[in-house]
Parts: sequence; structure tokens; C-alpha cells
Amino acid sequence: MNVLFFGLGRIGLPQSLVFAEAGHQVFGYDADPAVIDNLIVGNAPFDEPGMDELLAAQVGRGFRPVKDWTIVLSQVDAVLFTLGTKAPDAQTCLEESEGDISPIENILSQLLTHPAVKKGILLVFRTTLFLGSTDRLKQFAEQRLGLKEGEDFFMSFVPERLIEGQAIGEEQKLPKILSAFSPAGLERLSELFKPVGGRQIVVSSPRTAEFCKLTDNSYRNTMFAFANELAMWSAHHGVDANEVISAINTDYERNNVPKPGFVSGYCLGKDPYIFEYGFNANGSSRDFQSIWYYGRRANDTLVDYAVQRVLAGLERAGKAPANARIAILGLSFKEDVDDFRMSHAFNLIDAFANAGVHDVLGFDPLLDKNKYTRIPQQYAGNGYDWTDTLEPGTLADVDAIVIAHRHKVLRNHDERSLTELLSEAPRPLYVFDAWNVWRAAKDVEGVQYEGLGFAPAELAS
Repeated sequence: MNVLFFGLGRIGLPQSLVFAEAGHQVFGYDADPAVIDNLIVGNAPFDEPGMDELLAAQVGRGFRPVKDWTIVLSQVDAVLFTLGTKAPDAQTCLEESEGDISPIENILSQLLTHPAVKKGILLVFRTTLFLGSTDRLKQFAEQRLGLKEGEDFFMSFVPERLIEGQAIGEEQKLPKILSAFSPAGLERLSELFKPVGGRQIVVSSPRTAEFCKLTDNSYRNTMFAFANELAMWSAHHGVDANEVISAINTDYERNNVPKPGFVSGYCLGKDPYIFEYGFNANGSSRDFQSIWYYGRRANDTLVDYAVQRVLAGLERAGKAPANARIAILGLSFKEDVDDFRMSHAFNLIDAFANAGVHDVLGFDPLLDKNKYTRIPQQYAGNGYDWTDTLEPGTLADVDAIVIAHRHKVLRNHDERSLTELLSEAPRPLYVFDAWNVWRAAKDVEGVQYEGLGFAPAELAS
């Protein structure tokens, strides 16, 4: 088929290239003209294993980036929407019963009323939507635009289940959950996805498929929250949560408790709150929210917990927050991925600022590599320092360190390498390690080391 992708971001671009590799003629559109300019000459806007090779093979052939999607619309058999969704917060999702989908309605209106659009075009949503959004979009097209689903257009929702860093391989192999409003729409959808790869799982309705998408990320978020709650609670008792998790998981198939650590990013950071929309209006008399809502709240709270632990470490050292300098190592939402969007690292910076700490050094080896690893505008000019270099001199004047992610450059240090790396840092030096990758630092002279879920007896409280 001839396919148009709306949105060439972290998930849309890998998908579009896989579709091109599978034999479809793909047109790719993005609202950012710079993205299109770079893709036309074969430059990838971010790192993704296997993407450079696919881009080199397909650009100008099976994959054509376009600045104006209307000029190719007459050729298009199917449109895949891979646009990002606005992220609600913990309060908004309780106050609003229905999420705003007007940006998608606006695009639909332009597309379906354009004189060049093919009758019977297939519209596929592969982004996070509020429950019932596909039904609402169908209703919008039928009632506001005077069109009929199943004749003028076919509409479906197919959950995108990819993770950054594995998107291409997963798109080729992972099962595809298909949904449609009619057998004819489902048949066209199946034809579209068949050459892409992965088993096809058909569910009864687009709303069911939306539920699947939100369940995926809300479940994973909740499991991580369980581990983080364990870690925060165990440290209070002087118990090592990592030892507990290892012990209860070993040779016991009923347990698969994950390791604790920060949980953020563009999907896990927002999907549980999107799932919560309308939960209070379900007719129940209960006076509490869903378990996935509290799971997300628990993961959000981990930021405040880390800041409290650092402040306690500074207090033991006799250092006032206003006079302290803190290094945050790892700015991405995920290890070894070049994406700072919705990262807990910037939540940490905000929380430190609220606590009176304004002297912050942020380190990430991928800093300024692309538009996804630029420092957000609100942090520019505030006196913060940023670096992509980590060496003894980098930490020469810091009073505390937070290991915010386990990038390769931060993992697997031994006592000798940490002694060298921390040699120029003042003493006492407090280290809060959210990933337990610097355990050897507990034996470095003058360092007060605390891992998430692990606190030496003298630091436990």
C-alpha cells in the first residue's frame, strides 16, 4: 500500500522505516521542517539501533519524507497517526472526565475534506489515546464532516508497544493488536500489517485496543512502583531491598519483582494518568483511585524521597542547601537512550530548587547530541551547569551526587576507579545511587554512600 505517516518522532520514524522495508511505499510527514530536511539527505534525528541502515536503504525509495502531505494525498491508501499525546498530571486526570482530542480532530478535518483524499482511506491510530477516543473521532467524522465509516473511510486503533532503543526489532517481531469497526476495515488493516511482521491478535473493538495500550504501560509502571515502595520502606529499616528482591525471586517462579529505580519518560510517565480519566465517574461508591494511579504517584514520589535523602546527607556534613552544589549524573529518562523528554532528572532539579538548592551540575554523555537531548528552555540561564564529560575535575566542587541513571559510562565501577573519579571532590561527599551501580563507593574514603533501598546503618532512618 501507499502509506502516509503523520509524525516522525522517536516511535513514528522507526515504524515508517520498517513499513518501507516491508514493501510499502511510505510518505513521512512531520510538523518540524528541520526533521524533514535532515531525513531527505539521510540524516537520522536521533539514535536507534538499525535505523541508520534502514534510512540509507529506503530514503528516496520506499521512504519519502515530505514537507507538505497534501501533495501526496491522492496516492495514499492508509494514514498512520504517530503523534505524541499531551501529558496530564496527577490532578488534571482527576478533574477532567474526558481528554482533549481536538488537535487530532483538526487534522482529520483537513485530511478527510481534502479533494484529493481517496474514498475508503484507512486511518490507523498508533499513539496513546484516552479511552473512547477512536469512537469520538469516528463520531466527529460522521456527524461533523458528514462522512460514513466503512464507506468514505475506515478507522482503527492499533497499540504501539515499542520502547526506545529496541523500536525497529520490536516493530518487526512483536504481536500487533488489531481492531476495527467493520470486517472490511479489519481485512484492510490485516493486509497493511501482514508484511511488517509479528503475530496478529484481533480484539473486538477499538476501545478494547485502547484499553490494551493503556494496560500495557500502566501494568509495568505499577510493578516498578511496587519495587520502589519496597526500596523506600526497606531503607527505613536498614534492610537492603535489592537483597530481598534477589532472595524472593531466586528459583521461585511465582515472583518476578523488578529492581527499583526512577520511572519516567514519555509513556510510563503519562499513560497511567491518561488511563485514570473518567475513573471517578464509573458509578462506584469507592473513595479511592485506581492502583495504577497510586503506582504512578509512588514513582513520582521517588523524586522527593531522593531529594530528602540528599538534604539529610548535606545536613550531616553541616552544609546548608543554599550553599551546596549537587551533581546529577544521567539526564535521560532511560539508560543509554538519547531522550531527555519527561525525564525524572529535571524533576529532581525542580525539587532541589524548591528545597533551596540552586547550584546544580547536570551530566549526560549524550548532551546536545540532537533536539531530544537539549536542555529544556526553562533551565537555560538559571545558573545551572551542564556537561557531557565525566572526570575527576568535573566533580571537584560538588557536595553531593545523585546517580539518576545507569548509563554505560556510569555502570560497573570498582573501588579503584571510583576513588580516582571522586579524588578531587570535597569530603565528606554524599552519594545517592538510585540504581545501585556505585556500591563500591561505600568503601571510598570520605564518601557517605546510600543506594536506593540500601542504606548503611549510620545513614538509615
